[in-house]
Amino acid sequence: MFGRLILALLLVAPAAAFAPMASRAMPRKAVVSMSHFSNVKTELREKSALVSSLQTLGHKVVVEDNVEVRGYQGMTTTADVVLRQENGHDIGFAHDGVSYQMVTDLAFWEQSVSVEHFVEKLTVQYALTSIQETADNQGYEVQEQVNQQDGTISMVLTRWAP
Repeated sequence: MFGRLILALLLVAPAAAFAPMASRAMPRKAVVSMSHFSNVKTELREKSALVSSLQTLGHKVVVEDNVEVRGYQGMTTTADVVLRQENGHDIGFAHDGVSYQMVTDLAFWEQSVSVEHFVEKLTVQYALTSIQETADNQGYEVQEQVNQQDGTISMVLTRWAP
């Protein structure tokens, strides 16, 4: 019993030592003194599947060569696909020769989910979109799609024999 109590205290005490004091805490955006663009590697390789996936997830997408991605204090970079955020700090996808990297200023992330969850949802939708595009190109139709509780997605594809 004593060992468990000490363990619990050891786990709680360090966290409390780093907690901000109520009188000194500032809103997150007020703390930002310098910011920069971050590159998040992805395995997303096809532009059409990327754009379609973002649109399926409900995003308005700007698709052009060298679209400006807006960042902190007027800083910019370019990308091939851009999502405009209401706060004026964008999310871009730039091709690095192999795949698309997400380029954004993480200090100004304004999506309803974390960066990790956003990339995870996008990657799953990208896989579904890629499978559907490949199936369509080869004459298959999606007959059934089942989303399991564990995140697994099963699809049944059919094709009429010529």
